[in-house]
Amino acid sequence: MISWLNTGSLLLGLAAWILAALRVFGKGTSRGEPLSLWSFSACAASLCLQLFEVCCRVALGDWSALLDTVDAVAQAAVFLVSVTFLLNLAAMALRSKRA
Repeated sequence: MISWLNTGSLLLGLAAWILAALRVFGKGTSRGEPLSLWSFSACAASLCLQLFEVCCRVALGDWSALLDTVDAVAQAAVFLVSVTFLLNLAAMALRSKRA
């Protein structure tokens, strides 16, 4: 179960970046808002899966795994949100220059 949560989180995080990059490079809809919405939604779903993974480890009483990974998970979450935000911000800036 935990491996599926990690895999799903990774795939959703990549989807968040890909959707934002598609908007930066001008693919997709003409206004681009739906891609940003889907990008942020994929980012939020990815973070939720990471929280569920932590909850599973707590339920199993796997404290050593939690202590080993919680700092890396927190840093990865900040990195995911930051890159997603910056890509969508760049897309908005490029779109406003083109319009």
